[in-house]
Amino acid sequence: MTSPARRIGVVHPYWSFWESAIEHDFAEDRRCLAALAVVTLKETAEIAWSVTVQPGDDTDAVVAGLARNIHAIVVVSTMAASPSAVLAVLAAFPTTPVVIWATHEGLGVDPDFSHSGITLRGGTVGAPMIGAYLTRAGRPFDVIASEITNVGGVAPAVRRATAAGAVRTARLGIIGSTIPGYEWERVADDRLEALGIEVTAYDPSVLRDKVLTSAPDRTAMTGFTVDTQLSEADLDLAMRYSTALEEIIEEGRLSAGTLNCHVAELRLNPELGAAPCFALGRATSRGVPWTCTGDVATSLAMLLVSSLGAPTLYHEIEALDEITNEAILANSGEHDARFASADEKRVIVSPWFPSATATASALFSIAPGPASLVGVVSGPDGGLAVVVATGRFTDRTSPRTGTSNATFVFENGAVLESWSRWTATGVGHHSCATDRHVARDLEVVCRHLGIEFTEI
Repeated sequence: MTSPARRIGVVHPYWSFWESAIEHDFAEDRRCLAALAVVTLKETAEIAWSVTVQPGDDTDAVVAGLARNIHAIVVVSTMAASPSAVLAVLAAFPTTPVVIWATHEGLGVDPDFSHSGITLRGGTVGAPMIGAYLTRAGRPFDVIASEITNVGGVAPAVRRATAAGAVRTARLGIIGSTIPGYEWERVADDRLEALGIEVTAYDPSVLRDKVLTSAPDRTAMTGFTVDTQLSEADLDLAMRYSTALEEIIEEGRLSAGTLNCHVAELRLNPELGAAPCFALGRATSRGVPWTCTGDVATSLAMLLVSSLGAPTLYHEIEALDEITNEAILANSGEHDARFASADEKRVIVSPWFPSATATASALFSIAPGPASLVGVVSGPDGGLAVVVATGRFTDRTSPRTGTSNATFVFENGAVLESWSRWTATGVGHHSCATDRHVARDLEVVCRHLGIEFTEI
């Protein structure tokens, strides 16, 4: 289960109209600059194709030869150029995220700046030509200006755009329905499909049948110490759940998913009896985030965070400590092993599922450091909003919760006030936590996707 490389297309606008303003071969000068931009962009993503276009080109012929399986398009603006040809290329990729990169060679401007200098360094004229049209057309884009060899200047914009592109080409699996009363967790299929996400629904019997016929995968517990109270039979069941879920992921080419195990086919089935919490965590640890209870909203939040390459903890805010201003995070057994932990990663018998068959649960505390909480809210019209709270994980641990856990401090206010503002946005009792500050990244990703963004 590995994420494919992010692929981008590169468009370089040119306009022969300006050749008379330059004494040397302007077309060759721009070709060299475009090639230099591609070298820089190769440090950020795989280049699927790179084209130079100008007014009068047969853009239909150009577009016909371009690969469609890309995550973003970078428009490399090095000069003032009528954007008609560029816009025709972009129109052939109507939902692909766009970055307009106004770029130039060298950091400084010649003190003897002239008309030819304006022509040579005209990226800041050409870029708004494209951006103004896209804005009028209602198409989102990001814009960045930097020196052409400065990878760090353009990389964040490419990373955010390709993250949005990965969401636009994602496949979400839904096993079963939500728990009654948890309807806030469901996002309408048509809303997901409007984002480009393909939804695949499975009856819980599909997972049940795979679990009953799967062999336990002994690698599932790699990196964990297994508690002796977990019997071999119960450990085997947890590993068979992992194998079965992985088969569904591979067969469906899924990017994320959600599962409600509180049904007769699974946890309530006497042949199984345990919850698949460890299997959900194992998939999440391998970059395919899964939630429980049929929680599509938080699956989307985790998909957004995962698209940025960050780990994701499915959690609840279990309690607020008014003295220390800390919020205690835990769950019912899900995990992401990519988090650095403050203690040993263990697999124990989950305390949350009294049953003749024990449920395996990951137990560890996330190490202190920067952190964010991310939730997805559906409005009365079905419109989506992403909510982010920035803060940090502290060194406080809660091992007696029996699950992966963390302690979070909100950056913008005392815990009671901050939690109230967080909850007032409409985020449900489940959300996603990660070990970095993602607000600025997600703000841009949401712009690409046309999703409302709120930071508390």
